This record gives sequence, C-alpha cells and structure tokens, in this order.
Amino acid sequence: MTPEVEHFLELATRELESKAELREEAKGELMSRINHQGMPLEMLNLSEPVARLEGAKPPRNVVRRSLYVGSLLVLLIGFGIGAGFLVRNAVFIVQAQMMGNPYGVFGNRDSGKEPGVVTWAKARAPGLIFVGKSSGETAAALEKDPDDRALFQQHLLRLRNEKGDTWKKKGDAWKMSDSEMSDSDMATAERIDPGNGFYAFIQIESCMDRAIGATHSSRSSASSTIVDEPEFAKALEFFSKASGAERFSDYSGELRRRQLDAFPKADGFFEDAIHEVFAEQVEQSFGEYIGYDWGVIRMIEIRIDRLVKDGDAQGLLDLRADLLGFSRLLVADIPNGGVSGKGVKEWITSNATKIFNELDTLGQTNAEVELKALVYEIEALDFTYRSRHPTGPPSHSARFGSWTDLPSDLTRDQTKPAGRTEWALAERAMTYVAAVIALWLVLFTAFEAFRRTRQVKGLAKGLMPLFRWSDHLWIAGLGLVLPLVWYVGITRLTPLGVRDLALDDDDGVAIIVSAIQVSGALMFGAVAMLWATYWRWEKRGGFLCLRGGGVFLGWVLALLAAASIPAAGSVRFITFKDDDNLAMYLIGVSGLAVLGLLWLLWIGILNLCTPKANALRANLVSRTVLGWYLVGALCLVAGAELLRFEERVWIARDTLLPSWTSETHLNGLEERVAQEYHREMSRILGEE
Repeated sequence: MTPEVEHFLELATRELESKAELREEAKGELMSRINHQGMPLEMLNLSEPVARLEGAKPPRNVVRRSLYVGSLLVLLIGFGIGAGFLVRNAVFIVQAQMMGNPYGVFGNRDSGKEPGVVTWAKARAPGLIFVGKSSGETAAALEKDPDDRALFQQHLLRLRNEKGDTWKKKGDAWKMSDSEMSDSDMATAERIDPGNGFYAFIQIESCMDRAIGATHSSRSSASSTIVDEPEFAKALEFFSKASGAERFSDYSGELRRRQLDAFPKADGFFEDAIHEVFAEQVEQSFGEYIGYDWGVIRMIEIRIDRLVKDGDAQGLLDLRADLLGFSRLLVADIPNGGVSGKGVKEWITSNATKIFNELDTLGQTNAEVELKALVYEIEALDFTYRSRHPTGPPSHSARFGSWTDLPSDLTRDQTKPAGRTEWALAERAMTYVAAVIALWLVLFTAFEAFRRTRQVKGLAKGLMPLFRWSDHLWIAGLGLVLPLVWYVGITRLTPLGVRDLALDDDDGVAIIVSAIQVSGALMFGAVAMLWATYWRWEKRGGFLCLRGGGVFLGWVLALLAAASIPAAGSVRFITFKDDDNLAMYLIGVSGLAVLGLLWLLWIGILNLCTPKANALRANLVSRTVLGWYLVGALCLVAGAELLRFEERVWIARDTLLPSWTSETHLNGLEERVAQEYHREMSRILGEE
C-alpha cells in the first residue's frame, strides 16, 4: 500500500471514525476494490480524489435530510392540492349530473346528506336559485317574490313534469291535479304576463290526460278514445288560445342565465361544466331533447281523425292555421333562449306532417302541397356536426360531437381555444399520473439510500465529495432538460403532436397517443437520469471498481422511450388496414416506454437482492439520484400547474363554450345556433 492510497483510505472513511471496527472493515473493502482495478498501486494516481476529499467540508447531514424531507413534503402537498382539486371537480361533475336522478346521487336520496357539489355551489354562489328540479324549490322562491314571472313559469313547468298521476277521479267528479293551473294561477298570469300564450299551451297536457283517462305512467299505452268530451274541447280551446296569443315567451332562458350569473366567472373547464349543469336544472317547455309535447300530439291526432271522418275540410284548415300560428310564435321566441331551435323544429315537423297527410284526403291539394313543402324545408335544416362536416372533424374540441348543432359560419380557428382548454386539462391529469410514478421512484430510491448498514452508508457518505457539480449538470441535462425539450418540441412544434386534433379524434386514438407520449417522456427522463448517474460514478469512481452492468442497456432503453414519442405521433400519418392493426401498432409503441419501466423495476429488485459487500455502488447511485428524482417529481407538479395556467388562458379566449359568452343562452355557441334556427325558420314560415 502506497502512502497516497493509505491517505485516501483515511479520508474516505472519516464518517466511521467513531466506530473503529466498522472503519477498518470499510478500509478493507476499499483496498480490495483498489486492488481489483487492474493497475499496480505504484502507477495509480489518486492525487485528484485525495484533493477532492481533503477539500470537502464536513457533510451537514441534518441540513441534507431536512432538504429531502422538506422537498418531499412540498411534493406531497403540491400534488395533494393539485390532484385533489382535479379529482374533486371530476366527482362534482358526476354528482351534479346525477342530481336529477330519481335515486339521488350514488343512490343516497334518502340518506339526508347533501351532495358535496351542492354544498360547494351554495357557498360559491349565494344567489343560486335552484339545486334541483322539484316544485318545492320554485314554491319557496315564489314566496319571496310572487310576481317573478320566470319563477312562476318554472313552477308550472315543474309541476307538469313531476312524476305521478296528473289526474284523479273521485266518484263521478274529476279532481283538479297539481299540474293544472287554478283560477288564481290564471289571474296571476294575466296580471304579471298578459298576452303570453305559454300559460294556455301548458294546460293542454292535463286536459288531454283527463280527456282520454290516462295517467302520467300509462300515457304510452292509453287508447285514443275520448272519455271526457268537455276536457277534449277545453284542450282544443287552449291550443287555439295559445295560437292566437300576442306572443309565446318561455323565460327559462332568463332563469338559466340567472343561475349561471350567480357563480363567479369560471377559470377552468370543470368549474364551468359544473356551472352549466346547475343551469340545466331549469326546465324548458321546448328543450332540445323534449322535441314536442305529448298532450298536443295526441290532441292533434284525435282531432285529425275526427275531421277526416266527418269530412270537415275547413276544420282541418283551421287546425293547420292554428298550428302555423303557434309555430310562428315559437320561432319568434328562439333568440330569447327559452325554447330550443331543435326542439321547436321537431315539434313543428312532427305535428304538421300529420295534418298534410290528410289534407289531400279531404280535397285540399293545394294546401297539402304548400304545407308539405314547408315541412320538408324545415326538416332539411340540419345543423349537426356530421352533416356540416362530413369529411372529418371541424375542430380541435371533443365537445363538438355529432349531437351538437353548429352554426354554419363556424371556423376551425374559432374552435381552437375550446380544444386547447380540453388538452390542457387532459395533459394536466396525465401529468399528475406521471407524478405518482415519480413519487414511487423517489420512495424506492430513498429506501435504497437509507436502508443499508452504517458501514455502507458511512463509506458512501465519505465518497460523495468525489462527485462534482459538472456531473450533476450531466444528470440534469440528460434526465430533465433533454426529455422536456424533446417532448415539448415534438408535441408542440411538429405535426407529430396531436393537440391540433380533438381529444376523441378517430374514436379516442388522439388521447391514447398523447398518453403514450407522456409515458415515453417520463420513462425517457427517469431512465436517462439513472443511466447518467451510473455513468458519472463510473467516471469518478472507476478506480474503486464502481463499474457494473446495465449502463449500456439503460442508454438503449432511454433512447427507445424517447423514440416512443415521435413513433406514437406518426400514427396520424399511417394508413392501417383495420382497427386491429392500429391497436397492435399502438401497443407496440407503448411497449417502448414500458421497457424502460421494466428496467427500473429490474434495477430496484437487483438492488434489493444485492449483499452488503456489493452494496456500495447502488448506495452511491441512490444517494446521488434521489435529489434529482425529487426535483423531477417537483417539476411534474409544477408542470401540472403551468398546464392549469394554460387552461385558464385558453378558456378565457374561448368565445363559444364558456357560460359567460352569451347573455341570453347557455353559451355563445348555443346563441349562434339559435339565431340561425330563428333566421331560417322565420324565412320558411314567411316571417321575413
């Protein structure tokens, strides 16, 4: 042993000077490693390692451990807050959508416990009117303001739409149901909202129930035989009265806006979606999915059958006039947000078709041709996604689905903010998943760094000064900067990214590709960081035989994980024979990233099985890479917050889908569609 080697051994084992026996064992291990390095001791130059150890300050273990613990706490708190709010909002969306479910939220209607989303909404929007669809809410609201015509209408609609029998009979006398307007209600309507045909129209249904002897639950199987002629005559009278009214005004659009305006302006996708669900608690007389009214359908069918049997052509023409008159009132109300253009369209075509089918039977050929042409022209109004964009997706956004009506002048640039908002949210969720994996890497690495015996840990601490800042820069560059630049450059700056597509493009392929790319970037960084640490310790501790297997393999797997990012994005430029080939390709590409994860697991298992005599290399690498894994995990959490900021920026630029983009409708998109429905149907009905 040369004096230089002996001096090196003394310096490297200073951490164990209080344990003489352990220190001698550690010196013996180091001497054994030096003897096996393949060079005579006389030729071995240890001047640089000795200088590094001599110049090293005593390690401040308390500070180092405090930094680790503090960083871990920051990571857990940041992750918990960010991911927690994301998960909470997702749960709130589900709860809000189930508020109208007859079994309550998650089946707990009778539990007496208020859903979390309702508690949240009440605190966030003290002026919120409705949190459900019961008539009890509207009754309570009307007690505070009995002359509020929007609340009054809503109360009537809720009574009409609530489940249960809409009529009862006691002896030979009919008992008025709760869904029929009383004389007091009619007087109120005339006082606060004169000239509105809404009130006459909504009474037709209860009249028809009594006219044919149907209940709410038996309507679909009820016959068309009239059992109460006065009630049927009253239904026809109400329809004529509604058709001849000055106007038809459904104020549910105004109520929806009051619901939305009670909330502060949302700065995220989920929050705005929750606001919209609360707005949808407002009932509409002609909503998009109601289409047409059951009672009017049955009334018109029975009336037509009787007129045809009686050969009453004039009566059929009068019915046509009432229908067209009422249709014009409905169309005039579309821009106000109370009735849906799609619902009005279906109502007109459904009922007008029944009339023109019989006009020719009674010799009214000209009237039949005229009405048929009008109906066919209205039916031809198709504003749906697939109709207007048959060659492919018109936008970046997944919310423009086949069921959504779109304005004719919608451009791709106008939909970009909506799509980017969705992508920012989706990528943020995937980043939090990646942060979970990174957190496990931190915990496993910390376990390996601190689980060893005092001799191994003391020797590793003594050798840590051999590692330079330049080595740390290599780790940061290869394990953090390069993967980030590679991922961002490909997904943001090249066509291999998919953020210009909708999330559900090609039946969800785009989101799968994005998930593979995020996974590839994560594995690229994790493997490259560990590989770089192994590599730099080989450079600094080669004379201690710190070389080992797996470094070259790690380099290969890091490149494969990196390759999965462009390979996944290239799917949009490849033509596959069928979906099976596409699926196999995506599985193969995702496997490039999975190989890196398997390698990390293999390294972890290998370290767990490594005996004390060979644990020095693993402990040194774990101590070195632990801090960088922590930094990487913190970068992921910080990146998720940057994506949260990006989501805020894009939703603020969206002029179509956020709830603040309209003063009359749910949002700007619905408003533009309504204006187009109004313009086109007014033209067809001869109003323009």
